[in-house]
Amino acid sequence: MSDISHLSRRYDRAANRWQAKMDRFGFGPAYRHMLGQVALPARPLVALDAGTGCGTFAGAALDFGLSFAQLDLLDPSARMLAHASEMVGTRAPLRCFAKDIASHEPAACYDLILCAHVVEHCADPVATLAQLRAMLAPGGTLLLAVSKPHWCSLIVFLRWRHRCFEPAEMRGLLARAGFETTRGHPFPSGVPSRVSHGYCAN
Repeated sequence: MSDISHLSRRYDRAANRWQAKMDRFGFGPAYRHMLGQVALPARPLVALDAGTGCGTFAGAALDFGLSFAQLDLLDPSARMLAHASEMVGTRAPLRCFAKDIASHEPAACYDLILCAHVVEHCADPVATLAQLRAMLAPGGTLLLAVSKPHWCSLIVFLRWRHRCFEPAEMRGLLARAGFETTRGHPFPSGVPSRVSHGYCAN
């Protein structure tokens, strides 16, 4: 069984409880705060939530007021993807893809890519970031949330065996993947401020 298949099965088992956990830990408000710190076009966007999980990042973007001409949700866990689809509902034209980032082929088409807590599960983070960059339309934006070192992250690691990246290290990986501009966006409070860090890359 591949690492992706193994991880997908674990997320399938956790799917029914995942959104309640995201709500309890305050990730939705953290993502909305991050969205308020970045400049995005006012027009309806063609967007991808890569590794959407239960749709927390996509839902936060809709709650924040972003408008989408097309919103694609991508996740290898079919059960997570079903929850994400329910999260979005009829608020945006929606397509769902039950696959991983490496298997998603659209090139240079997305104005915005959201990607929360995916890179730390990838064997080659630079290759994954480069794949995401190749999916961006000219002038497009990647918004990332990535795990950072903290004692709270050790608790997460014991269950999910993920990696953590210092902000300087993450900016270096983004540069190696071809992004020319990267801005850090620390989360202001709560669990997200301890275990995660936001990035905007172009």
